[in-house]
Parts: sequence; structure tokens; C-alpha cells
Amino acid sequence: MAKPSKPRGSGASIIKAQFKDALRELGAAASVDDPDPNLPRDGVKPGQWPGAPWDRLPPGCPITIMGHHDDKTIVVSAGGSLHQVEKFDMQTLARIFAPYLNFMLWAWPGWSQSKADKETGETVPPKVVRLERDKCMMAIIKEAELKGPFDPATHHRGRGGWALSNGGFLWHSGDAIWTVEGGALRWASPSAHDGFLYTRQPAIQAPWQEPVPVEQSPVHALLRGLRTWTWERPALDPLIYIGWLATGYMGGAGKVRPIIFCAGGFGVGKTTLRNVALAIYGSSVLETDETTEAFIRQSLQQDCIPVVIDENESRAGDNRSTRIVELARISYSGGKSGRGGQDGTPQSTQLRSAMSFFAINPPPMNDQDRSRMAPLNLRKLSDAHDIEGDLVLSEEHGRMMLRQIMDGWSRFAGELLPEWRRILHLAGLTARAQDTYGTLLAAAQLVLGDQAMEEALGVSIDDPAGLGELVSALTASERAEQRDNWEKCLGHIFDSTINAFKGGEKPTVGATLEDLERNSVGFEIARERLAMAGLGLRNRQDPFDGYALMVPTKRSRQLDDMFDKTEWHGGVWVNALKQAPDEIVVRRPGPRVGKGLFTQRINKDPKHCLLVDLAAFDRWVDENQAD
Repeated sequence: MAKPSKPRGSGASIIKAQFKDALRELGAAASVDDPDPNLPRDGVKPGQWPGAPWDRLPPGCPITIMGHHDDKTIVVSAGGSLHQVEKFDMQTLARIFAPYLNFMLWAWPGWSQSKADKETGETVPPKVVRLERDKCMMAIIKEAELKGPFDPATHHRGRGGWALSNGGFLWHSGDAIWTVEGGALRWASPSAHDGFLYTRQPAIQAPWQEPVPVEQSPVHALLRGLRTWTWERPALDPLIYIGWLATGYMGGAGKVRPIIFCAGGFGVGKTTLRNVALAIYGSSVLETDETTEAFIRQSLQQDCIPVVIDENESRAGDNRSTRIVELARISYSGGKSGRGGQDGTPQSTQLRSAMSFFAINPPPMNDQDRSRMAPLNLRKLSDAHDIEGDLVLSEEHGRMMLRQIMDGWSRFAGELLPEWRRILHLAGLTARAQDTYGTLLAAAQLVLGDQAMEEALGVSIDDPAGLGELVSALTASERAEQRDNWEKCLGHIFDSTINAFKGGEKPTVGATLEDLERNSVGFEIARERLAMAGLGLRNRQDPFDGYALMVPTKRSRQLDDMFDKTEWHGGVWVNALKQAPDEIVVRRPGPRVGKGLFTQRINKDPKHCLLVDLAAFDRWVDENQAD
């Protein structure tokens, strides 16, 4: 990859930001003050502090007791790390008190015996020579019981972006927590803040120390490079990619975390796009190739940093890639991933990371996966195209983008995102599509600015109808692939083969209904065919203007065969079809259908059925295709 370019902006602002970085590093390197355990501390002799040895913790205790969870004591160590302690042996106590080991000895001292000096004969007073470990343990456990239950899965926040109760944004860089107050960047050591616990972890990116005006954003150079590529949707896809980069920093602060899946053959630029994300995120990303969902879940734990997954290919007989996509779906809405522990205790992880995939062939996905995903399809570039030279970015550019997000968070959450959701709602997109595309486009607008968005889309930001029409048209193909559960279930019925039909023919249910509607077969022949599939049929005007397909609500051998190995097996098809609009699937007597019309003899056996108004279904399909 080409040599990274320097950060954009005035030389003075860059120098000022770098100087502030150096000052913070000096402040973080302050020396440890831990006097000899035999000496008094603030006038208090060893082991004689108020409440000693276990009524309360000693004053100035460097560890923080958060509470207890199951049989574990939850402790924040003197170094700022979270520990779930089961056994208080010497190694564990040393680990949680380090580097303040003398404090531990001062608080719970074990004394030597007084003895006479061999040379002078004078009595040598006792000295602190060991730790009274049991007293230390009892003090810690008592404090944990007083604090009460503390669940790390819900109250402990890892590295990444988080929302504050006042509507603000917090960035946890592992070694510090960062906020913007009155336009000024503030930092503090990891600690309990706003009702949540932030603990010390390996450091990742810190935000840029100075504000980044939108016209100086490094993202403009990225957009110019991306627009020279061969995208399936040139006006939209570069913005989707930039929006995803921004949402990667938002992490747990956002309502949703849209997924992108970049697919294409060799030489289209997938690897370069992946490398751009890695260069921008630097230490703030989980990168993995040929991975498993367990590795991602265990690597993230409480972190909400972005995830870049390469080579998540579709492979015959291997469903690992599908399980990873399912994990991304959980992370989209901030859901919990649970599993059983070896000791019988359930363990759960709440995922809040924006995930991206890069592959030639995407794995099989269902509609609930695709609805949370923005696909990015690339075409082959010309041999003369310098795909890497166009996109030269560095981790410092990522820090600048992060600062833009922190400074502009209130505008994103309170103005841009609601406006994009409104635009897409008026254009007829579903709530899920509004969340997915609205979040990505609002994030792109935040870091690029209004003018760059208008130039890329070719529509004024002040024209909501035009913006909605454009996004609706450009995403229509992907959204058309996403069907409601009831529609997929009914489609499965139509596609099912009538295996037992006489005469060697094996038509499908749908083909039989089409033959009936074209008068290619008579009503009784069609009814006989459908009965062999376990289905019934009512004639025109009985009760609808068109024909009615009758789907039994109880299981039969034919229906069990039809739905075998599908998500609607075992009678689930009934609940699925009941999700359809009332005018299409009628499930109870009313003005349109009398009580006795829900029962029909199918293969001699009376069956209670749901009635599918086939003409109403055809009208619904025509209307939705027109949209």
C-alpha cells in the first residue's frame, strides 16, 4: 500500500493536537506513591484504621469492590482492571492490589516478634513482615455483600463508543474515557461513570485532540477515491461504505449497527477496501480471517469496537460462515449471545459492534439477515486503475473521524438520523430499512457535510422527496428479495410438488392453481390434485370472488412432508399464515365467510382450515410490485 498521507488541516492545529497527545502521555506516566508498610499513613498506624480489620475497607483503598455475581466477588484492581474473584489466594490479592502492595501490608499487617538486637542488646520492635490474608479476604467479601449483586455483562462497558444518559457520547480507549464538554475534549482514568463501570484495558485509539472542521475531514479524499471505482450503485455505495466506517466508532452508542457485505470477484478492490478500514481503525478494530462466531464473541467480550471479517465465503457442507452472519445480526440490535459454561453457569455477552464482511460468494442468508445489511457489489477495475493509490489513509485520519463523531453526536442523534428516517419512511421503506440505510447515510453526512452529500447523490439535501425516491430506487432490488414470513410460507406451498399425483405427472400446487384459473383443468380435477398434497379448495363465489385455497390447521402426513426441514415444520405453518393481512388469509368467521366454510373433507377426513383468497393475494402482489 502506498505511504500514508499526512493529516489534513492547518499545520498549527496538527502540532497543537500532537502536543496535547504528548502532555497526556506524560500525565499518565505519573509515579506510584506506596510508602513502607511500617510507616503511618495520614497519621494512622498499620492496621489501626477506623473499622479495622473488616468492618469497612481502609481509607484510600486502591481497589474498588463493585459487588458480587454468583459465587464471585467483582473487584476493580488498583491498575483499573476488572476481576471476578473466586479464591483469595496470595497471587490473586497481589494481582488486584499491584502496584500498591505496601498498602495491602499496611492495612492488614502480620507482625514479627519483638526481639533483642544481638549487638546492642536493645529490644527491636515488631515489624510488618507478612499479610493477614484471611482478614483482608473477609473485609473484601463483606464489602461486596454490602454493595449487593453486580452483573458485569450489563454494567461493565468495554472499549469503544457509548451513549451517556444526558445524550452525550463517551469513547473508552482502554487507558482513558473521553467526552466532549462545551466543545473541549476531556479525559479521565477508567472508572465508574454515569452508572456504568469502565475499566483499564489495552489502549486503542484516542480521539484527535483538536476539533476537525468538516471541510478539513480526511473522509473527502476517501470519497474522491471511492467514486472512481466501478460500483453497482455509484451514487450510493461509496456513501454507504463511509457511513459504515463512522458507525464503527459509534459502537454501543447507536440504536443499531448496520452490517455491510462487500462481494465481488478477484481484482475488484475488496482487499483494498478492507485495508482502508484497518488503516483508519488501527488498534480500534477486531480483524479476523477464516474465523468462527465463538472467536469473535470471546474476543469482543464487553468491547463494542468494529469487526472486519475477510473470507467469509459460502462453502458446501460448512455452516460456520452462516453462524457468523447470525452473530452480526444479533450485534445489529445490541442483543445478547448466550452459551452454557463448563461449570453449569450460563454466560452471556451483549454484542454492540458494527461488522463488515468481504468475500467472493456470500453465505446463505435469510431475510432477517439481509434486512440488516447493506450489500456493496463491485465490478472489475481496469488494469491501469491504481486502486491503492486512490485510498491512502492512516490511523490519524481515523482519530480525526472519531473526533468529528464526538463533536457532532448531538446533531447526528437529534437531527440527521431522525431526518433520514423520515425521508425513507415517506419513500415507503420499512422500519428496518429506515434503521439500516438511515443510520449509514446520516453517519456519512455527519463526517462529509451537506455539500459533499449533495455532490455524491446528485440531489439537494433540502429535497427530501428526491432523496427518498433516489434511495428507494437504488435499494429496490435488495429490498425486493426480502419477503414477509407469511409470504415465504405461502410461496413454499405454491412451489411444493404434488408427488402422489396419478398418471406420472408431478405438478406443483401453484401450477395446479394457475391451470385452474386459465380453465386448463376443471375444478374437481384441481381439487383432487390438491387433496393429494393435503390441501383443500373452494370454488369461485364460495365465499370469495375467486378461488380459495384451504390449508388445514392440523398436521397430516402430506403436510408434514411438504414442510419437512423448513422453519414451518411441525404445524408452524399455521402461525406463519396467520401473519398475513386479513383480506388474504381468513382465519375466523365474519361478514365475508360463514362459520361452516372453514371445514372441508380432504381425503375423506374433515379438516378445519385457513382460507387463502387467491384473487386478493394476486392483487396484493401486483400492488407491491408496483411500489
